[in-house]
Amino acid sequence: MSENVKNLEVMERIAAGEFGFSAEELTGAVDFALRVSARTAATTAVAVALVRRDHIRDAAEWVAWARDNFRLEGSYLHHLHKVGKMLIGLRECLGDTQKSAECCNNTVKLYQRLFATDWDKLYAVTRIPSEQLAAFLSHLSKPIDKLTRGEVRAAVAEWLGSAGRATTGSVQPELPGFDRALDTVVRLDPEALVAAVNDDDKAAQSLRAGMGLLGAALEFEKRRECPDVPTLQAAKAALLSEIDEIEAVIAKAL
Repeated sequence: MSENVKNLEVMERIAAGEFGFSAEELTGAVDFALRVSARTAATTAVAVALVRRDHIRDAAEWVAWARDNFRLEGSYLHHLHKVGKMLIGLRECLGDTQKSAECCNNTVKLYQRLFATDWDKLYAVTRIPSEQLAAFLSHLSKPIDKLTRGEVRAAVAEWLGSAGRATTGSVQPELPGFDRALDTVVRLDPEALVAAVNDDDKAAQSLRAGMGLLGAALEFEKRRECPDVPTLQAAKAALLSEIDEIEAVIAKAL
């Protein structure tokens, strides 16, 4: 039996309420648990991004897969996806025969360094374009694992030049409560949402809010260097389907 299997067995038995282990067994179990825990967020991020890219192209199906299998949803799921895409993107040169072995070796090291980084720091770094990541990490005053979350965020803002713009007012300030409101909407049951929109005022407000959110999301994708094509395709298909239904309702009403 391998050490990892032994350590996992000790963990399972502790979870079941058994405590008769030697100090060596407990040390091994804790060491194993901490190593697994340190990799959990990054592993999950890469996995959900790979499933989205390679296996479940439909956005709604992917969201349902993550929710039903792992209870991952809302902004956290999309944060995981963003981190996963960043990490996966770092490995792309491994399959590019036009790039040098040195480039690939550096990419592997960069991937491993970021993979082992705390979650909060990882998500902050996703604002950096992938082609600038190596330069950004080299620019830091000390290794990223030695920086606090606040220091990483400040370094990202400085690198992007957003810190100065934010103080001059040229960048729109963050919307208070926006993330929470978005999470709330995402969690709503579709049938319950349809039932809740039950008068003219609610319908008009919902339409304005929905069009605003949709427009902002599409504008975000259009500005990206590498748009999320499957998401755009899913949005296009949904919009075309709605157009057909809207035209049918209009034709019936006229």
